Amino acid sequence: MAESRGRDSTWNAVGTTAWSFLSLLLLIIVTRFNGVDASGLFSFSYAVAMIMYSVACYGGRTYQVSDLDQEFRSGDYVSLRIAMSAVALVATGAFVLVNDFSWSKAALILILVAQRVFDAVADALYGILQKAGQLYISGKSLLYKSLLALAGFVAVDLLTRDLLLASLALPLSSLAYLVAYDAPHARVVERFKLRFDRHTLTRILATTVLTFVITLLIQVFSNVARYAVDIYHPTMQWAFGILIMPLSFVTLLFSFILVPMILRLSEFHQGGDYKALRHTVNQITAVMAGIGLVTAGITYLIGPELLQLVFGQDFTSYRLDLTLVIAIGTISSISSIYGNVTVIVRKMRVSAMFYSVALIALIALCIPLVSRFSIRGAILAYLGGTVIQMLLVGGYSWHLVKGDRPRPGTDIGQPANEPDGIDPA
Repeated sequence: MAESRGRDSTWNAVGTTAWSFLSLLLLIIVTRFNGVDASGLFSFSYAVAMIMYSVACYGGRTYQVSDLDQEFRSGDYVSLRIAMSAVALVATGAFVLVNDFSWSKAALILILVAQRVFDAVADALYGILQKAGQLYISGKSLLYKSLLALAGFVAVDLLTRDLLLASLALPLSSLAYLVAYDAPHARVVERFKLRFDRHTLTRILATTVLTFVITLLIQVFSNVARYAVDIYHPTMQWAFGILIMPLSFVTLLFSFILVPMILRLSEFHQGGDYKALRHTVNQITAVMAGIGLVTAGITYLIGPELLQLVFGQDFTSYRLDLTLVIAIGTISSISSIYGNVTVIVRKMRVSAMFYSVALIALIALCIPLVSRFSIRGAILAYLGGTVIQMLLVGGYSWHLVKGDRPRPGTDIGQPANEPDGIDPA
């Protein structure tokens, strides 16, 4: 068991790191090959794609993996992902039409959303593998898929200097690995069947409605500052996109610490061992905080110089801002731990309210700070909102597991004995 968990952790770390580096490397390539305007466009489009990814991932992998009582079949989760991926694509089409984007901007958004919906379906297959103790397979998939996507993007961009053509390599690589690698491996573990049964899918949708709401709140939360910059200082979108990119790297990097632990935390909950659950959460929090503190210190010392070396742009005046971005990523990752705890113990109604409060607070902070202080204001607002989110959700999750067992009962808005959950990671 220990050997299996070690293998899962190692490959998950490798795959997640590769996947987190992919977005950063793509932004570097676009900035270098296509210019800062294209960089801002790519960064904005990628942010939209991430929001649509949360739509496609209705329910979340945490809920799927922690469904130890087999409330729903694996094929039901995969079927729901496919259905919601179609919804995400339709919603994206409506979004670009309503905003009357240029043809190139709309096309880039649709291409990146296509990549993310294929990834959403693959994530449901990763859930099957993780539940069977074979998370390492998904780590390999992420690594190989990242390498293929990067190689295809660079090759096409070098030949054509066309951002749209190069971006097509991203959904094509995700689709290729979904069909040729992820699905076959998942079906070896479990011979699941796709069932687009309206009654079953409606039950999952109703059961996990707060899952979707909170996931969407989290994704919108992570992009409010970006939208505020686009409104008040659109010419600075490229710089903000580059400065904020390390945040995604930090949160994804920390996820390889958390994701392998979800099944273990679920087992503690199922067995009623809340002392072990609290102790494990404290350990994960301490590790993340320590790594974040060291990373922030290193970033302050050499971060702007590294960005200048990589992107060819001067970021020396953003030394403090870049350091604060690392702090945001660390605090957000710690908040994700607490969010996953509320999923595991199936108590999300109050948590949803706290995520909403944090989002409202962030919007309220962005309006005066971004309009007056541009990028510095956006980062300060983001930091303030993230701290509020962590304190609210963290305090609630600690309350849920402070005794021998969480308080009985189910959240309002769901049938008795039918839990709901969210994957905020």
